[in-house]
Amino acid sequence: MPPLRTAFILRDDPGTSPRSFCEVAPKAVNNVIHYGGGGTPTTIISGLLSFETVILKPMVRLLPSLILVKDDQARTLALHTTLQLLASEMVELAPGSEVVANRLGEVLFIQTIRTHIASGAESSKQGWLRAVFDPRIGAALKSVRENVKKPWTVESLAAASGMSRSAFDARFKELLGQTPLEYLTE
Repeated sequence: MPPLRTAFILRDDPGTSPRSFCEVAPKAVNNVIHYGGGGTPTTIISGLLSFETVILKPMVRLLPSLILVKDDQARTLALHTTLQLLASEMVELAPGSEVVANRLGEVLFIQTIRTHIASGAESSKQGWLRAVFDPRIGAALKSVRENVKKPWTVESLAAASGMSRSAFDARFKELLGQTPLEYLTE
């Protein structure tokens, strides 16, 4: 995830001068902002998902700073349904809406990652995302996550993945761009 101060610029045309959304957007009603008009409607969903667990923090750094899911890429009914439920919770605030919205945000995060990987985007072909979904390397990463205090070695990680040490080391470095020991040290 990008640092909190990361900024993104959205434009309708490369020649349009950007303006601060905070300056031009009307005040949000029920966390929904309507802006612009006259063009094709676009929905932008924005949020912040933070990870408190120490083991997850290094993994978060390995995620792409931006994942764009276009409507034609969002092929799953589950993703669309989650978005509709989240929008409903944000528009019609009711007791427990914040809790429901937070949980739906977590589900949406996972579904977005799945959609990103399925899209074949260049940023999903290597890195932590690809490694997590690799059957063997993913098994090793899961073992580490489930037993953080274990004194892991390349040999024990290779065993957890069902691979030889050399094959594991090569595949790990190919997917994550670092050796297993570098990953463990982080």
